[in-house]
Amino acid sequence: MGWLRHWRFLVGYVRFCAEGGFPADFLSEATAHGIRLSDTERKGERFYAYCPAKQYRLLRPIAKRACMRLRVVRKSGLYFRLFPYRRRAGLPVGLAMAAALLVLLTRFVWIVQPEGNVRLSDERILETVAALGVYPGCRIDKVDMENLRMQALSGLPELVYLSVNPHGCVARVAVKEREGQPTIQDFSAPASNLVATREGRILSLRVYSGQAAVAVGDGVAAGTLLVSGAVESASGNVRLFRAAGEVTAETFHTLTVTVPATEQQLLPCGKAVYRPSLRFLKWELPLFGSGELQGTYAVAEYARQPQRNGITLPVGVIERAYTPLAETAVHFSPDAALVTAEERMAQKIGALAASGVTVVEQTARTADTENGCTLTVTLRCEENIAFERLMDITAANP
Repeated sequence: MGWLRHWRFLVGYVRFCAEGGFPADFLSEATAHGIRLSDTERKGERFYAYCPAKQYRLLRPIAKRACMRLRVVRKSGLYFRLFPYRRRAGLPVGLAMAAALLVLLTRFVWIVQPEGNVRLSDERILETVAALGVYPGCRIDKVDMENLRMQALSGLPELVYLSVNPHGCVARVAVKEREGQPTIQDFSAPASNLVATREGRILSLRVYSGQAAVAVGDGVAAGTLLVSGAVESASGNVRLFRAAGEVTAETFHTLTVTVPATEQQLLPCGKAVYRPSLRFLKWELPLFGSGELQGTYAVAEYARQPQRNGITLPVGVIERAYTPLAETAVHFSPDAALVTAEERMAQKIGALAASGVTVVEQTARTADTENGCTLTVTLRCEENIAFERLMDITAANP
């Protein structure tokens, strides 16, 4: 049975072979002396059995009186595994230190694992809780969980629930994301109007508070009043509100990118310097000299850390590559300048789209490749042009 094999391994057992003489007398006297024999098996004139290692010497005189010969067939157990190292004092010392270190490290967090997030990224959750004291290498019993929860929810408005649940050396950050809801306006704020941030043609108008001053299809210029916070009732009385709403308009954006024929750029100018470090939890042990790098460098970090069940363990080698950079004159041919200008224009259009502007189409494009390249594009867009401006209630006509 399995438990019997484990027991034999811990106490140390010997399997021996006995032959000749009087086996019955041998077994009777061994039992009378309290020697535990197990798994006895007879094969011809021989029989085999197991006995504890410390009792095997007691069988010698018994076998001699029974005119039998004993021979060890197999030795097994922890005692026989450690016996060759009995004179190496470092082994037990090392085992004791490893056990003490393991007990000490169980008091720290090794892994922080977010759970339940769909739209919110793991990186943002980890950065937020790390700033509040939960990170690999921290003492979880030193963290004020209630204060952490309140501050984390304040810093992550996308969440309605956050809890840090310690599970061994893993801190599981359980979150629940907020369902999409319309923004609630604070109508108790000072009276204000909505004005246009740029010129365009009104496509849609949604007024939450106040009175619309324009209609769908109207053309407006920058600064035009869109929604007024001064509302006149049927009796002629004027009440002041905080104007709120969304005004989507068709707008045009003109973007220009210029790439000169010769441009100064920071480019790699030599071999990269690699500096590895051994990382465990929050600590790093440099595996390089202490010399400081002079000049400007581009830094790239590569982490070689083992994974288990999709979780990156907090131990491994972190290697940073420092590539020296220097100001270098780059000469562009007309075709190369045009390609570079198109790449930079794509980045500007991407930044414009990231700001909330919907790019519908590109209506015009010109490229001047004389002495470099100047690329100009005109984009037809749709965007919310409403901007809140506080009302001057001291004026005669608010």
